[in-house]
Amino acid sequence: MQNIITQTIRACAAATVLAFVAGCQTDNQNSASSAVSTPEPSIAAAAPESAPPALTAGADGEYRVKAGSSEPFKDSAGHVWQAEVGFNGGDVIDRDPGTVIANTKDAGLFLSEHYGMDSFLCRVPNGKYLARLYFAETFDGITGPGQRVFSFNVQGREFKDFDIWVKAGGANRAYIETVPVEVTNGEFRIAFTAQVENPAINAIEIIPQALAGASDAVTSAPVAPVTPAAPVLVAPVVSAPLPTGPTAPAVLQIEASQMSGKVSPTFFGLMTEEINFSYEGGLYGELIRNRSFKADAVVPSVKPDTYEVVS
Repeated sequence: MQNIITQTIRACAAATVLAFVAGCQTDNQNSASSAVSTPEPSIAAAAPESAPPALTAGADGEYRVKAGSSEPFKDSAGHVWQAEVGFNGGDVIDRDPGTVIANTKDAGLFLSEHYGMDSFLCRVPNGKYLARLYFAETFDGITGPGQRVFSFNVQGREFKDFDIWVKAGGANRAYIETVPVEVTNGEFRIAFTAQVENPAINAIEIIPQALAGASDAVTSAPVAPVTPAAPVLVAPVVSAPLPTGPTAPAVLQIEASQMSGKVSPTFFGLMTEEINFSYEGGLYGELIRNRSFKADAVVPSVKPDTYEVVS
């Protein structure tokens, strides 16, 4: 009986071990199957950065952008400024059309602006240019220097602590910053950094240096050498000798009835200086007595009690 119980226990134990092992294998298979059938999630590729807009050259081959404007603008010289493109960040605003802008013939160019931007980026052909940045402080919240200060970098040219008010000399006054630059990768970039208030700009002009006027050229044109003219012989001037003998006395003629200027009502007397023949008016002691206290024909003996007090 004891042997039967022992064999039964052994059989049950063996069955239990077999069942456990089979279960573990089943789980491992399921796990392996699951690992194979469920691939690792893939990382989405970053969206490619959109290409910057290409600027449209005007009839003269120059590029012009009016910041903050949704419509082209034609200036007094007939140049067409294309509507705003290329700005990253910030916002735009229009000013009152009746605003008067000093130092310019084209006030309308400064009556819209882009402010608070991080950068301006556009495509232009490689080459050397003169970049003109147009500014005017038209925000009535700015009332003095130091209230709008920012920095910007134009194709590697750094401008720090830029204050429109200081540069233009006050509010509603146009100012143009001209920067010689070179584009080598087909992109023209301006980076803006705010310091006090927001950066702001009204327009951008990009002129190929080959088309720039003489006054805009970075280096002036060479000046042709001037050949000195042949010397001109001039006959010596012989001055007439000054008279050495006695001359006729000078005559001073006064026409009191012919006044050529306004005379003060408090103008009393007339003093003649015999050395340099100058004249001066006023009430002087010489008109009463010689104030040098020298004796004269009228008062042969000069004493302090000789003179009267004249009030």
